[in-house]
Amino acid sequence: MNQPRQTPRRIAVPLLGTRIAPRLCHAQDLLIVSTADGEVGERQQINVGESGGVWAFVDWFCRQQIDLVLCCGVNAQAQKTLNARGVEVVSGLTGEAEEVVSEYLTGTLEPPTWGDPARCTRRHRHGAGKGRRRGGQRGRGGPPAGAGRSGR
Repeated sequence: MNQPRQTPRRIAVPLLGTRIAPRLCHAQDLLIVSTADGEVGERQQINVGESGGVWAFVDWFCRQQIDLVLCCGVNAQAQKTLNARGVEVVSGLTGEAEEVVSEYLTGTLEPPTWGDPARCTRRHRHGAGKGRRRGGQRGRGGPPAGAGRSGR
Protein backbone atom coordinates (compact mmCIF):
# COMPACT_ATOMS: atom_id res chain seq x y z
CA MET A 1 0.00 0.00 0.00
CA ASN A 2 1.24 3.50 -0.70
CA GLN A 3 1.95 6.12 1.93
CA PRO A 4 -1.33 7.77 2.95
CA ARG A 5 -1.85 11.21 1.41
CA GLN A 6 -2.49 12.87 4.74
CA THR A 7 -1.44 11.29 8.00
CA PRO A 8 -4.56 10.84 10.13
CA ARG A 9 -4.69 12.50 13.52
CA ARG A 10 -6.62 9.74 15.30
CA ILE A 11 -6.57 6.06 14.36
CA ALA A 12 -8.88 3.42 15.87
CA VAL A 13 -8.11 -0.30 15.78
CA PRO A 14 -10.64 -2.83 17.15
CA LEU A 15 -8.82 -5.41 19.29
CA LEU A 16 -9.25 -8.98 20.39
CA GLY A 17 -6.33 -9.34 22.78
CA THR A 18 -3.41 -7.63 21.04
CA ARG A 19 -4.55 -8.56 17.53
CA ILE A 20 -7.03 -6.92 15.19
CA ALA A 21 -10.53 -8.27 15.92
CA PRO A 22 -12.00 -10.41 13.12
CA ARG A 23 -15.12 -8.21 12.98
CA LEU A 24 -15.60 -4.70 14.26
CA CYS A 25 -18.51 -5.79 16.45
CA HIS A 26 -16.36 -8.53 18.11
CA ALA A 27 -13.83 -6.10 19.57
CA GLN A 28 -13.17 -6.31 23.31
CA ASP A 29 -10.99 -3.18 23.28
CA LEU A 30 -10.09 -0.31 20.98
CA LEU A 31 -6.57 0.92 20.40
CA ILE A 32 -6.66 4.67 19.78
CA VAL A 33 -3.46 6.14 18.37
CA SER A 34 -2.96 9.88 17.90
CA THR A 35 -0.42 10.94 15.29
CA ALA A 36 1.20 14.17 14.13
CA ASP A 37 3.36 14.37 11.01
CA GLY A 38 3.60 10.59 10.79
CA GLU A 39 4.89 10.26 14.36
CA VAL A 40 2.94 8.33 16.96
CA GLY A 41 1.88 10.41 19.90
CA GLU A 42 -0.61 9.41 22.56
CA ARG A 43 -1.88 5.81 22.74
CA GLN A 44 -4.97 4.65 24.61
CA GLN A 45 -6.52 1.24 25.00
CA ILE A 46 -10.22 1.49 25.79
CA ASN A 47 -12.26 -1.47 27.02
CA VAL A 48 -15.57 -1.49 25.14
CA GLY A 49 -17.18 -4.44 26.96
CA GLU A 50 -20.68 -4.90 25.57
CA SER A 51 -20.42 -2.43 22.72
CA GLY A 52 -23.98 -2.56 21.43
CA GLY A 53 -22.88 -3.71 17.98
CA VAL A 54 -21.36 -2.15 14.92
CA TRP A 55 -23.61 0.93 14.94
CA ALA A 56 -22.50 1.84 18.46
CA PHE A 57 -18.92 1.81 17.13
CA VAL A 58 -19.90 3.96 14.12
CA ASP A 59 -21.50 6.52 16.41
CA TRP A 60 -18.58 6.47 18.86
CA PHE A 61 -15.95 6.89 16.10
CA CYS A 62 -17.77 9.94 14.80
CA ARG A 63 -18.25 11.51 18.24
CA GLN A 64 -14.58 10.93 19.13
CA GLN A 65 -13.36 12.47 15.84
CA ILE A 66 -11.63 9.31 14.64
CA ASP A 67 -10.06 9.90 11.20
CA LEU A 68 -9.16 6.32 10.30
CA VAL A 69 -10.30 2.82 11.29
CA LEU A 70 -7.89 -0.06 10.62
CA CYS A 71 -9.88 -3.30 10.89
CA CYS A 72 -10.44 -6.79 9.57
CA GLY A 73 -14.16 -7.03 8.88
CA VAL A 74 -16.89 -4.41 8.83
CA ASN A 75 -20.22 -4.54 7.02
CA ALA A 76 -20.60 -2.50 3.84
CA GLN A 77 -23.32 -0.20 5.18
CA ALA A 78 -21.30 0.71 8.27
CA GLN A 79 -18.26 1.41 6.08
CA LYS A 80 -20.34 3.65 3.77
CA THR A 81 -21.74 5.52 6.76
CA LEU A 82 -18.28 6.06 8.25
CA ASN A 83 -16.91 7.24 4.89
CA ALA A 84 -19.83 9.65 4.46
CA ARG A 85 -19.00 11.10 7.89
CA GLY A 86 -15.35 11.60 6.96
CA VAL A 87 -13.90 8.48 8.58
CA GLU A 88 -11.59 6.46 6.32
CA VAL A 89 -11.85 2.69 6.73
CA VAL A 90 -9.11 0.24 5.74
CA SER A 91 -10.51 -3.27 6.15
CA GLY A 92 -9.27 -6.79 5.51
CA LEU A 93 -6.31 -6.37 7.87
CA THR A 94 -5.08 -9.04 10.27
CA GLY A 95 -2.24 -9.42 12.74
CA GLU A 96 -0.81 -7.61 15.72
CA ALA A 97 -2.45 -4.20 15.97
CA GLU A 98 0.74 -2.29 16.84
CA GLU A 99 2.54 -3.74 13.81
CA VAL A 100 -0.34 -2.88 11.47
CA VAL A 101 -0.45 0.72 12.72
CA SER A 102 3.32 1.05 12.30
CA GLU A 103 3.22 -0.41 8.78
CA TYR A 104 0.34 1.90 7.83
CA LEU A 105 2.20 4.99 9.05
CA THR A 106 5.41 4.03 7.24
CA GLY A 107 3.59 3.14 4.02
CA THR A 108 4.70 -0.51 4.12
CA LEU A 109 1.31 -2.07 4.87
CA GLU A 110 0.55 -4.79 2.34
CA PRO A 111 -2.97 -4.79 0.89
CA PRO A 112 -5.19 -7.66 2.12
CA THR A 113 -5.51 -10.72 -0.13
CA TRP A 114 -8.71 -12.33 1.21
CA GLY A 115 -11.73 -11.47 -0.89
CA ASP A 116 -9.64 -11.00 -4.04
CA PRO A 117 -9.70 -14.29 -5.96
CA ALA A 118 -6.90 -13.08 -8.24
CA ARG A 119 -4.49 -12.74 -5.31
CA CYS A 120 -5.78 -15.48 -3.04
CA THR A 121 -3.17 -18.11 -2.17
CA ARG A 122 -5.53 -20.61 -0.57
CA ARG A 123 -6.40 -23.83 -2.32
CA HIS A 124 -10.17 -23.60 -2.58
CA ARG A 125 -12.81 -22.41 -4.99
CA HIS A 126 -14.40 -19.06 -4.26
CA GLY A 127 -18.16 -19.37 -3.96
CA ALA A 128 -18.01 -23.14 -3.50
CA GLY A 129 -21.01 -24.59 -1.76
CA LYS A 130 -23.49 -21.87 -2.65
CA GLY A 131 -26.97 -23.31 -3.00
CA ARG A 132 -25.99 -26.80 -1.87
CA ARG A 133 -26.31 -28.68 1.36
CA ARG A 134 -24.48 -31.74 2.63
CA GLY A 135 -24.97 -34.80 0.50
CA GLY A 136 -25.46 -32.83 -2.71
CA GLN A 137 -28.95 -31.66 -1.75
CA ARG A 138 -30.32 -28.42 -3.11
CA GLY A 139 -32.79 -26.04 -1.57
CA ARG A 140 -34.85 -27.31 1.34
CA GLY A 141 -33.40 -30.76 1.72
CA GLY A 142 -35.09 -32.74 -1.05
CA PRO A 143 -33.32 -35.55 -2.85
CA PRO A 144 -29.89 -34.89 -4.30
CA ALA A 145 -29.98 -33.02 -7.60
CA GLY A 146 -30.65 -35.39 -10.50
CA ALA A 147 -31.98 -38.22 -8.31
CA GLY A 148 -35.16 -39.73 -9.76
CA ARG A 149 -38.12 -41.13 -7.85
CA SER A 150 -38.74 -44.81 -7.63
CA GLY A 151 -41.72 -45.97 -9.72
CA ARG A 152 -43.05 -48.32 -7.06
